[in-house]
Amino acid sequence: MSTTGPAATYGYLLDLNILRAWQNPAHADHQKVLGRMAALGAAPPIFMSAVTLGEIEFGHRVSEATSKAANKAFEHFISTQFPAVLPISKTTAPYYGDLKAKLFDRFAPKDATGRRRKHTRVAQLTDPLSDLALGIDENDLWCAAVAVEYNLVLVSHDGMQRIRDVANGQLQVEDWRV
Repeated sequence: MSTTGPAATYGYLLDLNILRAWQNPAHADHQKVLGRMAALGAAPPIFMSAVTLGEIEFGHRVSEATSKAANKAFEHFISTQFPAVLPISKTTAPYYGDLKAKLFDRFAPKDATGRRRKHTRVAQLTDPLSDLALGIDENDLWCAAVAVEYNLVLVSHDGMQRIRDVANGQLQVEDWRV
């Protein structure tokens, strides 16, 4: 990717599914995540993105199954483990745009002639249906863009195979739940 961003930082960007396993001792993969973190020792820093924080806030507002006390405990965990959250900013936009354009070029639905729908309006490419057509989750794409921007390893239990396929080796993904 020819896009340049802030000075490269090496570390780990944790996705929500990893955070939940880390924070919750009753989670089936809690010990696996703790083990992977312990193996890092005094290794590079661990981050979360504003996208993941938004997913957490959304979950707290719509979930009736989670108690207010559990939500508060998770919020405390996040505030103590991640005092700074990596933002989505204008420096993130080129990474996101590049990844999504590559996904579109490779995976967009074809028209009746068998060609990719290059003439499709951008508005038609930014709704959830377009994400389904591309075989991705929009939040995963934003997290991947942040990871590429900051030269971080994205730690997720989601496969993100299509995103990794178009990132041309610039996105490293690890799964600490296996």
